Formats: sequence, C-alpha cells, structure tokens
Amino acid sequence: GALGLVDEVADDVLGAARRLAGRGKRERPATADDPGAAVFEAQRAAASSRYPLEPARVAAVDAVQAATRMTLAEGLAEERRLFAGLMATPASRGLRHAFAAERAAAKLPDHVKGATPCAVRSAVVIGAGSMGRGIALALARAGIDATVVDRATDALAAAEAANEAVRGRDVAKGRLSEAAADAERERLAYAEALPTGADLYVEAVFEEAGVKRAVLAEAAEAGGPDAVVATNTSYLDVDALAEAVPDPSRVLGLHFFNPAHVMRLLEVVEGARTAPDVLATGFALAKRLGKVPVRAGVCHGFIGNRMFQAYQREAGLMLLEGAEAERIDALLRAFGMPMGPFEVLDLAGLGVGTAMRSEHDPADYEPRGHAVHDALTAEGRLGRKSGRGFYDYEGGAKSVSDRPTALACELAAQYGVARRELSDEEVTDRCALTLSIEGFRLLSDGIALREGDVDAVMLHGYGYPRARGGPLFYARERGLQTVAERAAGFARTVPGGEQWWAIPSQLTGDT
Repeated sequence: GALGLVDEVADDVLGAARRLAGRGKRERPATADDPGAAVFEAQRAAASSRYPLEPARVAAVDAVQAATRMTLAEGLAEERRLFAGLMATPASRGLRHAFAAERAAAKLPDHVKGATPCAVRSAVVIGAGSMGRGIALALARAGIDATVVDRATDALAAAEAANEAVRGRDVAKGRLSEAAADAERERLAYAEALPTGADLYVEAVFEEAGVKRAVLAEAAEAGGPDAVVATNTSYLDVDALAEAVPDPSRVLGLHFFNPAHVMRLLEVVEGARTAPDVLATGFALAKRLGKVPVRAGVCHGFIGNRMFQAYQREAGLMLLEGAEAERIDALLRAFGMPMGPFEVLDLAGLGVGTAMRSEHDPADYEPRGHAVHDALTAEGRLGRKSGRGFYDYEGGAKSVSDRPTALACELAAQYGVARRELSDEEVTDRCALTLSIEGFRLLSDGIALREGDVDAVMLHGYGYPRARGGPLFYARERGLQTVAERAAGFARTVPGGEQWWAIPSQLTGDT
C-alpha cells in the first residue's frame, strides 16, 4: 500500500508468495515525501499523550516505521536497539514489577496453602443496588447461577433493566455474542425471597453494621452449615459482622470494586476465624471471575480504602494550607493518576465518605484533612450527581468552582492552620508518598502480607500508574532512605504530621 506496510492483498496466498519472491528484495528507503510519515507522527503523538510514562509505546511506533524503511536485517537490528534501551528505563522496571505482583497476589498465602476451595455452582447476592447487581452479573458471566435478592420490587426491576442494558451494549460492541448473552440471562434470577441451599451468599446492602449483621444471619440460615457467607463491606469490621453467624469460620469479606463486573480487583478479607477452605474459595472464585485477588486482614478500610483515606487526608490538608483543588488534581494527573483526588470524589459522590466518618473515631482519620469534604457535603455539593462538588457541572461540563477555596480559607482559620505557598514537588510527594508510608504500615500491621499485594490493590482498584509499579515499588525506586527523610520532614511541618508521617520500620534502610 501507500504506507509501505502491505505489498499485495490476494485470495491465492501461495501464488502471491511466489510472485513476491520472484521480485527479489524490495528496498523501502525513506524519502522526504514519505506518505506514511504523517501517520506515524500522529501515532507517536497519540501514544506519548495517552501513555506519557511508557516510552515503549512510542518506540513500538518507531519500530513499525523502521519496517517500512529498512531491510529486514536492518529493521531487526533497530528493533533490538530500541528494546535494549527500554530495558533500562524506570517504566520497564515498574511494568515488570506490576506483572509479577499481580500474579503473586493471586496465589494462596503460605498459611493456607493446600486448602481445598468449596465448589461454587450457585450464588445469592442480597441487595439490588449498583454493587449487588454488578456482582451478580460477574457471577453469571463466569458460569455461576446467581440470584439477586431484594425486598423492594422496584429495586429488582431496576437491577434487571440495568444488567440487560449492560448486556445489550456488550453485544452491540461485539464483546458478547448473542448466544452468550442468552446463556447469561438464563443464569440470572431476581427474587424477593431468599433462596435456600446455595453454595455462596454475598451481602451487598447499605454500609450499616446492624443491617449487614441481620442479612448475614439470614443468609447463613438459608445456606446451611456448608455454605460460604461473604460480606461486600468496604470498611466495616468483618469479625464483628461474622459474630451474627452461628459459625464465623464460614464468613469472609469479598470486597468488589464498582462496577463489579468490570473492575479487576477483589480484596479477599480474612477474618480472625475464617477457615482455610473458605479463604481458598475466595481466591478460586476470583480466578474464575477473571479478577486479581488480594488477601487483606481486618481493619478499617482493609488495604485499598485505608490507603485512599490517607491520600485524601493529605489532599484535604493541602487545601487548608493553600493549594487549590484543581492544582492538586492536575499535579496528580501529571504523576500518572487517571484522575486527581477531588475529581475522583466528585465522580464517586462525597456523601459516602462523610457518612462513614460520622461513625468513626476522629482520632483515626484526621478531621482537618476532610473538613472541606464534609463542609461541601453539608451544603449539598455531593459531586457530579448533584451538579456541584469540588467542581461545578453546569450542563454536565466540568468547571472550576471557587467554593472549595473559600471554605478552605474559613476552615483553616477555624483549625488554626497557617496558609502558605506549597511547591509542586511537595503537593505531589505528600499524595504519592503517603500511599507508600501507609502501605508499609499495612505490612507492619499484618493487614497486607506482601509488598506486591499492596501495589496490586492500588494498580487495579485505584488507577495507580502501572509504569510506576505501585506505591511500595515507587518508594524503593526513590530509595527508602530518601523516602524516610522526606517523611521525617513532613512529620515536622504538616498538620498532624507526627501521627501520620511516623516512619514504619521498613523505611529505616534500603533492605
């Protein structure tokens, strides 16, 4: 073709091969008016813009272009040269670590190795909200008969319509065949009454401990002594919830991320009394669903949400100290996050976090770091769904709002926080390194078992830039001593720094 990528299109492949072989070697020298130059330049620009931290994307375009301009031997040599140079880049190290970490995370922890998972042929998901219906859809797509249960008939109807809409879009885009869609539809049921005798029960109701305990008790009774009973709680105490069940050894946490049929991360939460076969069932189920499982211990927020709370704390404190929301968001996007911390909250909704904090000990989460968040919630600025949050959404289009800054000034005075100029480096480091610090603290506490597990959670649940490997790998790339020194500086200068920037034992040296 005109680009030099195709010599001939033919039905008779063998005949075409003979004709091309008869022509001998065909040179493709570069010329000033190379008709493909503009195409390759556009592809380079697109790769650089979409993947700024991954130079291999641009190098791949270079290698393809070389194939149109060089002989085979020259092209292979050029490809090898590009590859050798990329191997030494930070992005290469980060991507290789991410690849290994997510595969290691999927393996059963050493203390339950050899445990036999329970068979899961049928499942019941209690709660027809967005999470519940997404979990049921994921189960059905994996070949498991799933029933969505909710006492509200309108919620059931909405769940069925929403799942049908997802199915329709996937068929239209070629992601799902009509036959597969029909089979999936047959595996999904919607009911007001709780079915008995299922292998797995997953509660996905409102994040309120009393409600969840009641639902888990009903599920355990319906399932019988051999059923696995799971809670999809995002931050509640799984051990306390399991007390509602006659045999807590049958209970574990299965923390799906929304939308559950799309997001690959699944935190498999091991309670104090979770049986080895039950934990193994969580890992086997994740594999069947095509998800990345990560074992987490019991604490407020497990691995991911505990780290995300620390991330939001620092972003919120910097609002009080003098950085604008839009500047913080822009700097974190430049770091490689797909969205900044405040953009994420506007998308998810601010009310959930405020409700959670209202039931939590303020000493555990730093009220100053979430003061602007909660003030916006009190004013009805709940994010995109209300048309206002950290940003305004007139007609759906996002625009900068002066309200967060105005509130930050008022609240800084109220809390006695001095406003100052923050450098770009400080803004980025306080958000990025607090994830590293909290991740190492999770290891110290036994909530996470492996460094790669922490990295896998952030990569697959929160959009951490894959080329950076994850927060703990990033800290090792920076140098643990360097990170420890940076943290010690923040401990002296940041509000609440003595508590939140205390240095975990893993940062005392490059070990």
